[in-house]
Amino acid sequence: MVFGRGEKKEEKQRTKTTRIRKEISLSEVNKIIEDFKTIREKTLITETKSIKNKIVSNLGDLLKISKTLEKDNLKVDDIDKHLKILVLRGKSQLISIIKNEVIWIFNEINSYDDVLKFDKQISQILKKIGDVLGRQSRVIHIFAKKYANKLKNTLSSIDSSVKGLHIILENHRKLNENIISISNDFLGINQIKEEQEKRKERVNKLTESINSQKTVIKSRNDDIEILKASNEYSEFLNIKSDIEKLDPEKKQIKNDIDLQFTKISRPLGKYSYISSLDKPQKNLMEKLIKNPFEVLNQENKADIITILESTRKGVEAGSVSVKDTTKSLIQLDETIKILDNFINNISEFNSKRAKLEDSLKIFNSKDLDHRESELVRALNEKNDLEERIQNIDNEISQNKKEIPRLILEIESKLGKVSATQYTIVQ
Repeated sequence: MVFGRGEKKEEKQRTKTTRIRKEISLSEVNKIIEDFKTIREKTLITETKSIKNKIVSNLGDLLKISKTLEKDNLKVDDIDKHLKILVLRGKSQLISIIKNEVIWIFNEINSYDDVLKFDKQISQILKKIGDVLGRQSRVIHIFAKKYANKLKNTLSSIDSSVKGLHIILENHRKLNENIISISNDFLGINQIKEEQEKRKERVNKLTESINSQKTVIKSRNDDIEILKASNEYSEFLNIKSDIEKLDPEKKQIKNDIDLQFTKISRPLGKYSYISSLDKPQKNLMEKLIKNPFEVLNQENKADIITILESTRKGVEAGSVSVKDTTKSLIQLDETIKILDNFINNISEFNSKRAKLEDSLKIFNSKDLDHRESELVRALNEKNDLEERIQNIDNEISQNKKEIPRLILEIESKLGKVSATQYTIVQ
């Protein structure tokens, strides 16, 4: 039968293999991957040793071929002398390279690093021999044809062995990547658990702070209730109510004064620009125009009368321009006349209010304000702490979802590096 022709392809029988299933704890993962890594590295070393032995044998064959070639004159005596020189030079280069390269003494292969070193060495040997064969390809194929096939077959065998080595190295690299990834996932789970514990400790401390604030809140509420239950506080509220009842009276007095001073606001305003009053009286005059209620008192009475009378004189003399001189004079006289009534009304009101405000001393309102302020601070602090606990609880909840995902990742990656299907139970 001719190879490659008429050969009936055999159908590959697919055999279903049942994978072993095993339950493990998360703490066993590291030991499993370390054991598997050790086994795979030993397997790699064993396979590489076998490949090395085959390659060393092939290199010995190359050396034999080169020695035989060295003794062969290739029948170049009858060819052109220039061509003869090229052939002999090419032959010499090939033999020299082979002799130099195949005498390499390879280290024993006892570790993964030894495998990598061997792979590098044999790849360099193949490259150098391949390079010289490439340069001398025509010489060898024409004048040393019987050696060409032997060299080709031997080098092909070495190349095939090297490719096989590359395949198992690539598989080992992928295995290591998976193992590193599993380790990272395992570390990720542990880190999440550590963070969860820290968050729980933080929640416990925050809860203690909340309980402390609850104690403060209860204490302040009790203090406030006691203060508000006292007779003094009840009297205090009654006095405050009486003070508030004075507001309509103040409003009425102020309205009456504002109404009267509105009548003379134009002459007062005009006079303020031309007056020769001293600075304190000018300042008083500005306030009198803006808000007379605030400055009408016995202390300011003389100066106010001076301002009003000076304004009257200005109107009467014509230096203060008004639409109706007579009317303005009457209104100024009227204001001066009832000034005492305004001052007395304000004085009586202020005296009445001051007396009531003095009566408020029956109860220490600052103590109540302080307690209420502390209560508000404690409530705000408690709400803030509760919000922080809620945020931490949300983080804990999110991270709880991350652990099962990482466990599934580890199970999947373990399945890629092992014939056993592991299920991690917590």
